[in-house]
Amino acid sequence: MPDLWQMVESSKLSAQNSVASAVPKRPPPPGLSKIAEAVEARLDEMIERALEAILVEVPVYSQRGPDIAGDTRRAAAYVYVSFLEMIRTGQPPNEAVARSLATVGADRAMQGIPLADLLQGFRISARSAAEMIDRVVREQDIDRDAAMWAMESLVAWIDLVSNLSSRDYTRTQARILHESEERRRGFLLDLLYGGIAGDAALGRAEEVGWDPAADYWVGIFGSGHGTEPAADVRERAASVFELGFIARTRGDLVVLLPLRADDDLDTVDDAALGIATAFEIHVGLTRPRSGIDGVRRAYLEAEEALEIARALDVRSVRYEDAVLDRILLRDPDLLAELVEQTVAPLREYDRARSTELTETLETYLDANASPSRTASALHTHPQTVRYRLSRIEDITGLHMDTAEGRLLILLGLRAQRLLQTYPTRSDVTMPR
Repeated sequence: MPDLWQMVESSKLSAQNSVASAVPKRPPPPGLSKIAEAVEARLDEMIERALEAILVEVPVYSQRGPDIAGDTRRAAAYVYVSFLEMIRTGQPPNEAVARSLATVGADRAMQGIPLADLLQGFRISARSAAEMIDRVVREQDIDRDAAMWAMESLVAWIDLVSNLSSRDYTRTQARILHESEERRRGFLLDLLYGGIAGDAALGRAEEVGWDPAADYWVGIFGSGHGTEPAADVRERAASVFELGFIARTRGDLVVLLPLRADDDLDTVDDAALGIATAFEIHVGLTRPRSGIDGVRRAYLEAEEALEIARALDVRSVRYEDAVLDRILLRDPDLLAELVEQTVAPLREYDRARSTELTETLETYLDANASPSRTASALHTHPQTVRYRLSRIEDITGLHMDTAEGRLLILLGLRAQRLLQTYPTRSDVTMPR
C-alpha cells in the first residue's frame, strides 16, 4: 500500500463538524493545482474504482440493486469534485456543499443501509482517492509538501462529510422508527378494538409486518387502578419481546408476540412474570391464538386475567387457570350476595370488636384446615384457634368441619377480594 495511504489509515478522525476543519491550518503550498488537475483527468477512473470496491467490500450495496449503486456513484462523484475544488483553491468548501453531501446519510437510512456500512463506504472512497493522489504524485514528481497537504485535506474532508452524514442518518432513522412505531400502534389498537376487518385489515397487517396466520401470545401489563406502568416497563418489554407489537391502551401495556416454532410458552410466561415482578405490577396472560378474531378474543381474555390479578393482588394470572374467578365474576350481583352470606358478617364483627377472626379463617384454610399449623403461623395456641373457629361458625352459620362449609367460606373470601376491586372498573368498556 502506498506510503501516503498508510498516513491516511493511521490518522484519527477529528469528529469536527466545521467546514473550516476540512483544510490544514498551515497555508496551502505550491503544487496543489497541479495535483487537482492530474486527479481530475482521472476522475471517472477514480469514481469507478471506488464504486467497484464498495460493491465488493460492502455487500449490502450490491444486494440492494442497481438503484443503490447509481446513488453511490453520484455521491462519490460529488465528494470527489468538491474535494478537488477545495485543494485547487486551498480554501475550505462552501458549507452548503457539505450540508448537501450530508443528505447521503438520510438517503441511506431510508434505503435501509446500516450506518456502519455507510461509514465504510466513505472510508473506501477516501482510500481510492488517496491511492489516486499517490499515483499522480509519483508519476509527475509533485512536491511532497503539497501531496501531504492534499492528503490531510482528504482525511479531514471525508471525516467532515462522514460526521454530518452520520448525524442526518441518525435523525432520519429515528424519524422512520417513530413513524413505524406509530403505524404499528395504530394498527394494533384498530385490531383490538375492531376498527379494521377484511381486506383493509390484511393490507395494513402487511404494511406493519403482522402475520395473521401466526400464533400470537398476548400479555397485558398494568399497575394498580388509576395509575399507568412506568415508561421503563415499555422499554423492558420491548427488550424482552423484541418481535412483539407493543402499545398502550387505557393506561395498560399490551404486548402481542408472534410465536415461532421453537418458542416455549412457559418461558414466555416466565419472562412476563419477571417484568411484572421487577416493576411490582400485574400481568394478564392467555393462550396464543391466530387470525384477527382470534387475537381480539385473546386480548379480551388477557384483560380479564389482568383484572383478576389486580383484584387478588398477584403478579400474574393466566386466563385459562382462573376458571373459578371467572365463574365468580360472571354475575357481580351473585358475587355480592355470596359475600353477604359468608364473610361479610365476619368482617363486620372484626371491625366492631377489633378481633382477627377473618385473618384466622384465611390462615386456617391456607393451612389445609389444620388447627396446629394455623396456631404455628399465627404464633398462638391451637386451643385459641379452635375457639376462634367456633366463633366463626356461630357468626357465619357455616361449619368448618364440613366440606360444604369450607367451600362456601373459601368462595366467600375469594369473592370478597374480587369484589373489592373489579366492580370499580366502571370506566372500562370492553372492545367486544
